[in-house]
Amino acid sequence: MCISPLDRVFLAFLAGVCTRGVCACYRGFAGPECENAVQHTAPATLPAAQQRWWQRSLTIAVVTTGSLRISLSKELDGLVRAAPLAKALAKAGHSVQLLQLRHNVSSSEQDEVSSSAWQAELERSGVTVDILNYTHHYYLPTPLTHSFEAYAWLCDRHAISSKRPFDTVVFVGGHGLAYYTALAKHQDLPQCRFRGSKLVLALEHPHLWRITRPGSPGLESVDDLEVNFAESESVRLADHVVLPGADLPAWMAKRNWKLPWSTFIAPQPPAASTSSGVHNASKGLWGQATLALQQFRQPTRQLPLVSVVITHYNRPALLPFAVQSIVQQDYPAERIQLVVVDDGSPDPTVAAALDKLEADLDFQARGWLLLREPNRYLGGARNRGVEACAGEFVLFMDDDNYAKPHEVSTFVHAMESTGADILTSFVDFLFGEGAPLPANQTRPLSSQSQGPDLESDARSLGFVFLGSSPEVGIFKNCFGDANSFVRRDAFLSLGGYSTDRGIGYEDWELYAKAVLKGYLVEVVPLPLYHYRFTAESMQKSTSFSASRRRALRPYKELLVEYGRKHSSVQVIEL
Repeated sequence: MCISPLDRVFLAFLAGVCTRGVCACYRGFAGPECENAVQHTAPATLPAAQQRWWQRSLTIAVVTTGSLRISLSKELDGLVRAAPLAKALAKAGHSVQLLQLRHNVSSSEQDEVSSSAWQAELERSGVTVDILNYTHHYYLPTPLTHSFEAYAWLCDRHAISSKRPFDTVVFVGGHGLAYYTALAKHQDLPQCRFRGSKLVLALEHPHLWRITRPGSPGLESVDDLEVNFAESESVRLADHVVLPGADLPAWMAKRNWKLPWSTFIAPQPPAASTSSGVHNASKGLWGQATLALQQFRQPTRQLPLVSVVITHYNRPALLPFAVQSIVQQDYPAERIQLVVVDDGSPDPTVAAALDKLEADLDFQARGWLLLREPNRYLGGARNRGVEACAGEFVLFMDDDNYAKPHEVSTFVHAMESTGADILTSFVDFLFGEGAPLPANQTRPLSSQSQGPDLESDARSLGFVFLGSSPEVGIFKNCFGDANSFVRRDAFLSLGGYSTDRGIGYEDWELYAKAVLKGYLVEVVPLPLYHYRFTAESMQKSTSFSASRRRALRPYKELLVEYGRKHSSVQVIEL
């Protein structure tokens, strides 16, 4: 069995052995016992370990990618990525599950025979194997299908099967394989229960590094930008990172990648064995992580007041469903303020419908507001709603959308955990009128998972967003839908929505502006609401080109500002 340098470093790390007898983790210490502080990037003392992780059997998931077309005559360890690592961990007494994300969507009979053969070999070594295909029911960035499917499987494992989370999840490979899982842990999403799992990223050379080498094709599509963002975020959000070469930290720093304090460099070339002395480099790593988890984001104040702004225009039949979805939130009702803004609806039936809604739900007793305003169009109507808000946080909703019961509580938890200024989320689609089926409120993320209504025709598709990449945001809205969660102060400091009439993409423009100005914008990797498709969709009645120019406005303003500061640069408006 051939153990790669990356595998060797991880095995040594897990066993409490320093990789080369000296500190190689870039965490600011030196010496075999990590006793000498040499930088100011970490505390000068290390807390005592709270658990002896390295002395007990762990549950470990090893996530990797690859094709299933493996000849029975070929060597498994050379063809199934991470197979040597998985077998070595199992041999060391750990409970190991290998998740193989395969490249080919359809499989032939020969593929299945080959797959069964190498699965059997791994299982004889004590490794459980699961094979995951591309997802079937979400639209998402093509390069991130593996990242999403791995994350969805891990999340569903806890949410649906009620299995105990893995102690450690090791992602072997690039293309942002760890991105959505690391993002969910970073936001401490209770549905996924990743808080106690250590996420280890064994990274190959980054995609951008490979395509920009001499003789390589360079950037060819938006896909390259998406992969670069997902990989850089995976590195930033992982608990521990293993890099394949000592040249990469400098390369990453030059491109503003943020390495975690626990970053290991694989030996080059690989040594015959790891250090024979039991140096305690990783005792501090595991112990510090454990201590941090014990102090992890404990609630220290009353739950914040959340204002929900629903803008309405000529859809009195759908508005009650949107409002009812707020009534059904699992967040305390006394900590929710609803503000409905009617944007000058000309339909003569609207006034009576609004009066009935206000009376039926007793807006006054709840402290809710129904504002009947002159028409300002979407941006202006939302700004007017925020003016009337009392909440620290604001949730924007359209009158035809439907919030899932945990939308507000999840957004609050993620915002409190991360300090974000703006949050968006994944989307589940809803077709027709009425409320979604109850089963679709909690259906599995992964098309591989077994759960209620998986074979039902009522299952709707959804959309997965990338996140806050300013580079990708030039070409498409990677940030999220207008159904968003914002800090009111941050929203006001950004100037709110622009108030152009007759065009869309005001949300795309706001997110791009926020990211370019340094505000923290993140996507919550869960579908928190249902986006309804109707015949009166605004996107069907507005100019795409005019809306597109609006979304590019923050980039133009940044270029103009750059031109002012650098007289040698001339910005030409087309």
